Amino acid sequence: MPFRWHRFAIVLLTLVLALAGCRSKLQLAPDADPNALPPLGGHYLVNGNDPYEQGTYGGRMVIEPGPEPGTYRLTWLIREAFLQGQGRIEGNQLIVTWEAAPGSARPLRGTARYTITQSGQLYGQRWVEGLEQPIEEQIFPADQ
Repeated sequence: MPFRWHRFAIVLLTLVLALAGCRSKLQLAPDADPNALPPLGGHYLVNGNDPYEQGTYGGRMVIEPGPEPGTYRLTWLIREAFLQGQGRIEGNQLIVTWEAAPGSARPLRGTARYTITQSGQLYGQRWVEGLEQPIEEQIFPADQ
């Protein structure tokens, strides 16, 4: 019996190490040239670092073209918060104003500034009105 347990432990350890090697952290591409921005739009995954909650979080975002060229509508689902915003392109950045969706438990609102990468990723800071420190976010197209 001890021999089988030993064999099982070795197989399990090998499997864990193999899977750990396959797991890679998403990397940000270089910043996009303002004259050659990748298209934005679709479903995204959000990773954030919240100094107030003392931790990280994940969520989802949808980016859709806005009514004017270079503008976008954004929708976040982060933790239990459903947020909506409007953004506009300035150089290689997406400048956003946002607020909690109507009927939300907390009437949050604020601004965000995200840099766009060559791969259509976004990274930057989202500010919540009334709080001093911004929230750091990285946003990746869901199909990456």
